[in-house]
This record gives sequence, structure tokens and C-alpha cells, in this order.
Amino acid sequence: MVRLLNLLLGTAGAFAAIIAYDQMTFDPTLPVETWYGVEVLNSPIKAGDDLRVTITRDKVRDDCPVTSIRNAIDDDGVSHSLAPAVWEGGSSEGDALNFSYPTPKTLRTGVYTLRVFLLYTCPDFVWSTQQPDARFRVIGEDNGN
Repeated sequence: MVRLLNLLLGTAGAFAAIIAYDQMTFDPTLPVETWYGVEVLNSPIKAGDDLRVTITRDKVRDDCPVTSIRNAIDDDGVSHSLAPAVWEGGSSEGDALNFSYPTPKTLRTGVYTLRVFLLYTCPDFVWSTQQPDARFRVIGEDNGN
């Protein structure tokens, strides 16, 4: 009986040590502290052109790869999917990130809102957020010229 009690106490102690270690090493810092905005650099564009933007934010972690889900939403509220991506999310060294979003050749002439949902996969947790929206204009279709 004493052996069983010692085994149970030892096991409980090991679990307590594991939990304490996990609590001491857990880093709850979000990868981005503040979003300042997204500036479109080349609007208007033709359908099929890359939409170039500067994203301004306070990024504080470099160990959280990001998956982005991107949409161009027209003035009627219809969402047009842009190519998704998995990438490192830019460095935390500066506050601005220049980025290009490929647009589909099927976008019609009009005004759109770029909406990007981000999923950061950090070592201790996963964080989802949305970067600020940006407006851009499509002036015509790219016919391969």
C-alpha cells in the first residue's frame, strides 16, 4: 500500500512539475500589437494585376507563421476570393510591410474593399485577426496585354 501511495505521489509531483514548467515557458504575446492601416499604392488597377499595398502595424513576434484568407468585396457586397497564402508575415524589425495581392482576371470594373483575415500559428497558441480594410478600384479587365 505504501508503494502505491508513493507511486501516486510521485506521479502527481511529475504532473505538477510539467504544468509549472509549461506555465513558466508559455508566451502569450500576440504577434501584432497594433494595426495602423493599409495603404493601397497602385489603385486603380486592371483585373488580373497585383494590388500593391503598404501594411503598417506594430509586429512584435517573428515566430508565428501566418495564413491569410483574402477577399475583394464589391460595392454590392459580393465577395471575390483572392489567392490565399501561408508565409512568415514580415519582420518585426520595421513597422511597415510592402505586399502584393494577386487579383483575379474576373473582377469587373468597380470599387472594391480588400479584406484579409489572418491566422497566426504561434508556438503556444493560434491567433486570428483581421488587418484593416483598404479600398481600391478596378478600371478594366486585363486581356493578357
